[in-house]
Amino acid sequence: MAVVDFFIGGTTTTATTLSWAVAFLLHHPEIQQRLQEELDLELGPGLLASPLPYKERSRLPLLNATITEVLRLRPVVPLALPHRTTRPSSISGYDIPKDTVIIPNIQGAHLDPSVWERPHEFRPDRFLQPGKGPRELAFGCGARVCLGEPLARLELFVVLSRLLQAFTLLPLEGALPSLEPQPYSGVNLQMQPFRVRLQPRGPGAPRPGQCQ
Repeated sequence: MAVVDFFIGGTTTTATTLSWAVAFLLHHPEIQQRLQEELDLELGPGLLASPLPYKERSRLPLLNATITEVLRLRPVVPLALPHRTTRPSSISGYDIPKDTVIIPNIQGAHLDPSVWERPHEFRPDRFLQPGKGPRELAFGCGARVCLGEPLARLELFVVLSRLLQAFTLLPLEGALPSLEPQPYSGVNLQMQPFRVRLQPRGPGAPRPGQCQ
């Protein structure tokens, strides 16, 4: 049942994060080009590229930084699970009585201008120097960190690397997707539906396809 929980809890959230990643790359083709150049340099060009074991993910720093920046800007669960204080405490000078329900605002923390430089901009380069700045909290932190974080990061890395190796992502008929979440999307930060054209890379590639 623990394995079932991993897959049930991680299917929609990971798929949504991948959709956000595609949408941001459509808006920032210069980042997509840099990612493909990084992949080609490390793994070989286009469809001839070999897969990269996840344990060697440090060879693709820009891809890792891009995933982290997507998680920062669009955490799938913008409000963390409720917690209850077991004793009187304080946060930033505010007194918190015992048995108070606390709901961390993850997205608010990710967009705090006192912590992040130009917080609303998509800038993966901010994560290219590990340890030089704050970390995103999309999966929480500490003892209550999401148990599915390693699996989710692995899935995001594998799918995005293979997708960008094989295809160039292009907007359909020049129409860029909205980067505003769906209103009233519930617990998860859902994005508005969009379509993307997949242009195969490399010689001998099949005809372009479309996915939604």
